[in-house]
Amino acid sequence: MINVRDRPIFSGRSAQSSAKRQLSSCRGAIPTPTQHPAEIARHVDKDAHAILIVDQAGWHMSNNLVVPENITILPLPPKSPELNPVENLWLFMRENWLSNRVFKSDDIVAHCCDAWKKLESQPWRIMSIGRREWANRF
Repeated sequence: MINVRDRPIFSGRSAQSSAKRQLSSCRGAIPTPTQHPAEIARHVDKDAHAILIVDQAGWHMSNNLVVPENITILPLPPKSPELNPVENLWLFMRENWLSNRVFKSDDIVAHCCDAWKKLESQPWRIMSIGRREWANRF
């Protein structure tokens, strides 16, 4: 068993680059931050406008981010993960497919890809997990 305190899984830019290359095997190439809004914009009806709600991660708020004219970026308040529905997905994956398991640190990306693929194959689960039940009471 590897003690993760002795060996960080991801640290520094080179490890992040390596992780990105490994994660690219999950679904092909990893889109750049600019490619994602452009892809969304292509699916917005001609006379419609999309609002893209994002957390305040640096790549979501970069001045270099190219935002198509038919999209408005709406940032969530800082330090508010309870407002970000994707946090429920990460929690679900950790609790159901990634926790209480022993595997080599080098295999973590493969395990995360497997969990993501399982989740992708269950769109009904994604819709239900992403809901914030407390928000429906307002």
